[in-house]
Amino acid sequence: MGGMDGINEAGLAVALLADNETPDPEPTGVPQVGLSEQQVVRYLLDTCATAEQAKEALLLAKHYYFFTPCHFVVADRSGASFVWEHSPRRNREVIVESDLRTAGRLVCTNHLLHRWPDPADIPDDQGPDGTAAQTYARWQTLAEATRSGALLDDQAIREQSAAVRFSAPAQQARTFWHALYDVADASVEFSFYLHDRDGESLYTPPIGISLGGR
Repeated sequence: MGGMDGINEAGLAVALLADNETPDPEPTGVPQVGLSEQQVVRYLLDTCATAEQAKEALLLAKHYYFFTPCHFVVADRSGASFVWEHSPRRNREVIVESDLRTAGRLVCTNHLLHRWPDPADIPDDQGPDGTAAQTYARWQTLAEATRSGALLDDQAIREQSAAVRFSAPAQQARTFWHALYDVADASVEFSFYLHDRDGESLYTPPIGISLGGR
């Protein structure tokens, strides 16, 4: 009844990312009144065509999380984007806008962006005591790659994503899929994890799906 990420025919793309930073989460484990984390994705894709409409829809809805607290990255065909977050105690709703300093690039991993408005303050979590998803290190890698604001082709985006993917020889975790969305064409390219072989994680060739575009 929900989704992890997706795109609709209007070119609106939405993805959820788990918040691995908030302490003492309180998942419901059962359905509640409102929208759970996966239902938020479908709700926006079913009802909105633009990032501005998505903001209004999120502000009107009641939210809870069934399994884990999440934040959501939303982008539309015009190039507008934002990240929707709740404060750690779920007492405030926060909209993080795209960064004009990086030509509108907006990097999101698994920590709450509004808690770290100055990138220089982001902790180093690459050691054995780092966060579960090394969210700070992965954010810094992607932020550095996009800092110039230069226009990127599909291959460059794939390479940047691969640089923060959990694959061999990483222990205990694998990135199950990668999705590359084209909001102009309302299309997506998926690549799925297969297995490890000879110390390398293997993925499927790109699988493309299009909703027709413009």
